[in-house]
Amino acid sequence: MTNQSAHTLDEIRVAQATALKQDARRSALLVWGLVIYIAIILLASGNPFMAFLWVMGTSVMIVVTLIYARFVAPNGITKENFRFYLRGHVIICILTGTLWTSFAIVITDFQSAFSLLIAGSIVTSITAGGMLPGSAYRPAYIALAIPTLLPLSFYWIIFAPNYIRFFGLALILYFMFGLMSSAQAEILSRDGIIAKIQQRLSAEMAEKTRAVRLAYAEKSRFLASTSHDLSQPLHAQGYFLDALSRSVTSSEQGELVEKIKASWTAQKDMLESLVTVTRAEGGMLRPNPTRFDLSELVESILREQEASNVNKDLRLTCQIEGSVTLISDVSMARRIIANALSNAVKHGKGSDVSVSLQSDDDKAILVVRDGGPGFVIDGNVLNEDDGVVSTQTVRSGLGLSIIRSLSNLVGADVFIGNRTEASGAKCMITLKNYPTLPTSQTPLGQSQSTNAVLVIDDDRAILDALSSTLSFWGLQVVTAESLEIGLSRLTVTGFNPDLLIVDNRLDGVSTGAAVIRSVRDHLAKDIPVIVMSGDIGLPTSVSDQGNVRILPKPVMPDQLRQLIFG
Repeated sequence: MTNQSAHTLDEIRVAQATALKQDARRSALLVWGLVIYIAIILLASGNPFMAFLWVMGTSVMIVVTLIYARFVAPNGITKENFRFYLRGHVIICILTGTLWTSFAIVITDFQSAFSLLIAGSIVTSITAGGMLPGSAYRPAYIALAIPTLLPLSFYWIIFAPNYIRFFGLALILYFMFGLMSSAQAEILSRDGIIAKIQQRLSAEMAEKTRAVRLAYAEKSRFLASTSHDLSQPLHAQGYFLDALSRSVTSSEQGELVEKIKASWTAQKDMLESLVTVTRAEGGMLRPNPTRFDLSELVESILREQEASNVNKDLRLTCQIEGSVTLISDVSMARRIIANALSNAVKHGKGSDVSVSLQSDDDKAILVVRDGGPGFVIDGNVLNEDDGVVSTQTVRSGLGLSIIRSLSNLVGADVFIGNRTEASGAKCMITLKNYPTLPTSQTPLGQSQSTNAVLVIDDDRAILDALSSTLSFWGLQVVTAESLEIGLSRLTVTGFNPDLLIVDNRLDGVSTGAAVIRSVRDHLAKDIPVIVMSGDIGLPTSVSDQGNVRILPKPVMPDQLRQLIFG
């Protein structure tokens, strides 16, 4: 029997024991009725003494049954005590059946048809209830029927005159009929109990599902609020650091600024990783495929890793077989490769890391190797059902979560190989081409000349940082902390921007979509828009505006410059 079947049977037995305990008083009243009925027949036959003995003996068993139901398992039937309760109930049934059949044998007089009627009424009346559909527990019926019916049946068959022996055989047939009827009764009883159990489990599952949904919604709201609040200062810090790097006057200052930038980048990457996993799992992240040079992307990621790596003795070697062009989401591909490389550097225990890239028909294969502790399991490391166990450390965290989530979105296959304690780890990433070539997107600055920019954001630090950076790039900049202020400054100054940069959430009231519509209506032209947002997911009302690019905060200055100027 499986654990689940045993668990279900236990629940059925608990329900049956509970029914027996709850029905004890009603059953006692029914038996009392039978006792009084038999006593009246005995009195009518002229046997008052036998009637007295009958009432006294059966009353004792009825009282024992009531006391047992009242004081055994006083706090209710549970999975811990149901077996004990049922065993005790079976013993009481055996004693009751023995008492009733003994009395039936004692009063039997083969010369008196009336005594045979009374004896037969005693054993059949007490066992009839066990055949009813409401019978809770079949073993209790069997424990009552065997000592009640069979002794009297065999007594009649052995000692009665020939014609009365047929009544003994009739009692045996009645016993067999009772067994079949009680079996059917228990099936009906079990079906009813199972239906109630399933109904209860369904209700519990629905409640748990509702609780999970509420928890997930609460988590999503918390992450959305946290990511927005954390991205705001990080976003501003990036542009302040960019401005600071232009004002350093010594190599020591420059080295210090680079260290601060590396720390800022690490914080930015952790926040972006958390947001990316949440957006991917929530279905809010969609690939945006473009044609790009994967070999250049890999080289760029390697340069970034070398620049940010604290261990300057670490060697990163790369082998690329010519130019590799791929049609995929370049941002997601960058994140997959960067996290695989970062994982190798982090868990390589100071060993050298090698990267190889080659093309194969409509896909590209990237292999990242390190000399650290290898995996001691087999299987796809990105399968959540597998444990990712290293000999010295667990290779888990946001890195592999990012790889798993994004590889599913872009259709990439990612496997871990060489899973022995001494051979290190090999991460193989197979990036596949999209079947159709997407429509290329040109930088905003190439669609028309960009000289003037309107920036609307409710964070003063972000406005100051963006204004400094955009002005350094040679752009005219007007900033505003709200839509109303922005429209007012456009009216007063006559400023005619070529580009709008706007935060998606302003004072918790205005949205990016509303700002875009209002500014375009005011200028009477379809001005290009960059929406910067710290929200995990943006409503489709933003992207549906047309000629809109969305950048999740924090946005690096180089990323913004690339989008504006190409």
